[in-house]
Amino acid sequence: MDIRIVDFTELPVHDTTWALNAGPDRRAYAAACCEHLGGVAAVIVRYATDGTREALVDMGEVSGQPADNGRATQCKIHYSLIIDAEGVLYAATHLSGPPLGHLVYNPWGNWNDPHVSFAGAALLVYDTKTDSVLWTDQLYPQEGCRCLALDVNRRRLYSCTYPLNHFHSYDLQSRLDSDYGRIGAVNPQAVWLDPIGNAYTTDDNGRILRFDAEACRLETLDRFIPHPPFESGWHHMVYDVVACQDPSKVVGVAWTAWPHLWLYDMEDGDQGRMTDLGPLHLGLTGHEPNCINQSHVGGLAFGPDGLLYYSIMSERRPDHSIVSHLKRVDLASGVHEDLGPLCDPELGQCVRYVSRAVWLSRRDLILAVIGRTPTGIAHVRFDDGELDDTAPEDFPPLRLWG
Repeated sequence: MDIRIVDFTELPVHDTTWALNAGPDRRAYAAACCEHLGGVAAVIVRYATDGTREALVDMGEVSGQPADNGRATQCKIHYSLIIDAEGVLYAATHLSGPPLGHLVYNPWGNWNDPHVSFAGAALLVYDTKTDSVLWTDQLYPQEGCRCLALDVNRRRLYSCTYPLNHFHSYDLQSRLDSDYGRIGAVNPQAVWLDPIGNAYTTDDNGRILRFDAEACRLETLDRFIPHPPFESGWHHMVYDVVACQDPSKVVGVAWTAWPHLWLYDMEDGDQGRMTDLGPLHLGLTGHEPNCINQSHVGGLAFGPDGLLYYSIMSERRPDHSIVSHLKRVDLASGVHEDLGPLCDPELGQCVRYVSRAVWLSRRDLILAVIGRTPTGIAHVRFDDGELDDTAPEDFPPLRLWG
C-alpha cells in the first residue's frame, strides 16, 4: 500500500477539502475551499489516478459573486458535490469565509446586511464531459448549503441549510425550491436516499427524519443513531453515510466525539431497523478528555473486497499532533483491521482529518483531507494481491449524495 499526499499547490491559500466525489469517468472531483482567509472562493479540482489534476471552476466567478466583491465569499462546497451517470456535476456552496479585508464572518451578526452578508447558496450544474457550465442558480438567499443529495428519477436535489437548518427540496426542471422547515439547531452533515428516492437525515439528537418523496412530506421517525452509554445523544447528527451493496441499507457515523458505527435497513418495517455496530474507539469510560476533532471518523467507502474502509483519528504523538489511521471492517464478522497511519513517507507528513473518500478503481482510494494549506487529497494505492477483489463489474458505484 502506497500513500501519497497531493497538495493543490496551484491554490496556495485554500485550506480545506470538504467535498469529494467520483464521476463515471473514474476521476475524482474535489472542492478546494478557503474558510479562513477573506476574499477567496472555492474551486472545483479534477484529479486522475495518474496524478494529473486541473482546476475547473471558481465558484465565485461562476455564481456572479466574485470573491473580491466585499461580501462573505462563496468559499466552500460542503458535502454538496454529486456527479450523475451522464457526467453532470451538481455542486452547491456554503458559507464561513469572510469578505475581503475582514478577519471573520458572523452569519447571525451580519444577517440582512446589504454590503457584507452572504448572498446565498449558489448551485452549479456542470458537464464534466465537455467541461462546460450548463446553468447556475441560487438555491436560497443568505444561507449556505450544508449537504446535498440527488434523486435522479424525480430530478430533485435535497439539502439542509445553515444557519437556520431547514430541509429543502429543489426541482431541477422548474428550478423552484421548497422549504420544509427547521429540523434542529446544529446541522446534519449528510442527506441520503433509499432505492425509491425517499431522502433521510437526522435532527440534533440523532433521530432519523425521512422525506416521503411521493407525498412531499417530512416525517419524524422513532429511530435514532446509536451513541455511547455515557452520552445523551445530543449532537449525534449524521456525519458520513455510505450505501451497502444492497441499496436499501446504509452504514454511517455521527458528527460527535467517540462515534459508533451503525447500519440502517430502510426497508425493514415501516420505519426501518437501526443496528448498532459498536464503538470505533474502544475501552472508553466517558471520563477521558476529548472532542469531535480529536476522535473524528469519516471517509467511509466500501472497497472492491466488500469491506468498509474508513479513517479514524486514533494516534496521538509526542509532539501533540493527531494522526488518522486507515482501517477496514468486515461487517459480517465485525472484525476491524488497522492498515496503519495515513502518512506520506516522501513528505514525512501525516493526515490529521479525513472528510470524505471515494474509490476510483479497484486499487485507488482517494481521501479528502483537512488541516493542510494548501489543501488537497491523499491518494492510497493498493498493490496487486493486497485486496481480495470480489466487486461487481460496475465497481465503484456512483455516490448520489455528498
